[in-house]
Amino acid sequence: MQLKLSFNSNHPDEAATLINVLRRRAALPGKEADMLISESTITTGGIDFILEERARELCGEYIRWFDIKRTKYGNNGQDFVNFIQTRNPDITEAEPYHRLRPIRQEELNSLLNGTEFGNNPGY
Repeated sequence: MQLKLSFNSNHPDEAATLINVLRRRAALPGKEADMLISESTITTGGIDFILEERARELCGEYIRWFDIKRTKYGNNGQDFVNFIQTRNPDITEAEPYHRLRPIRQEELNSLLNGTEFGNNPGY
């Protein structure tokens, strides 16, 4: 949370400091200096760099879709699709509506106005 606030508040120096704590800890002994990033890395890479760093740090511990969904929401979901396909060229059938998940039919059936409420677009 603190990293997001530092980045969104235009404090890339603070964001770089926070990321460097993690990178220093993860570095091979004697290679700590090689792992460090600068403020310009944050400024140039932007939110995409932070998303990639988060994926490396939390590999297998978090559902990446939530991060991408929250940050790549512009353009009616096309930014979401572009981000995925740039990093995973084998995924050719991603669509903008995939940034939202379908609502389970059981959930819709439990609502008094389930048909009025409806599902997310595309499902």
